[in-house]
Amino acid sequence: MKIGVTGASGFLGTAIIAEARSRGWSVVAFSRNPDSDIEGVEEVRSLEDRENIDLTELDGVIHLAGEPIVGLWTREKKRRIRDSRIDLTSDLVDSIAKITRTRRPPVFVSASAIGYYGNQGDDWLDEESDVGFGFLPEVCRD
Repeated sequence: MKIGVTGASGFLGTAIIAEARSRGWSVVAFSRNPDSDIEGVEEVRSLEDRENIDLTELDGVIHLAGEPIVGLWTREKKRRIRDSRIDLTSDLVDSIAKITRTRRPPVFVSASAIGYYGNQGDDWLDEESDVGFGFLPEVCRD
């Protein structure tokens, strides 16, 4: 099994890499800096040319990259949060679509933020629950 991970150096990315390696899988990291030294990966591929992201020979892609949500949410910070998630996700989907069906990764998992449901208190939430209100739910939905 060979998986690709965006956001590989982040909190979830490092945990996913460790789990994948414990299963004997190989991992390809994707970074804006292809010279990055990311522990546990066999290869780092570039995200610089967003119209030609190399997703070939992967059994799955886990997309975790995005501007961190911590910090003061200025107008500029919110723009970076939104753009980093929506634009890169779209570019990855477009790159997958360019690969012939028999060679494209059969699995694409994307996690953009923890806030899809918003603050719903103690309400029971599942896949049938409505998207929440506010900035993070909107980013997740979009």
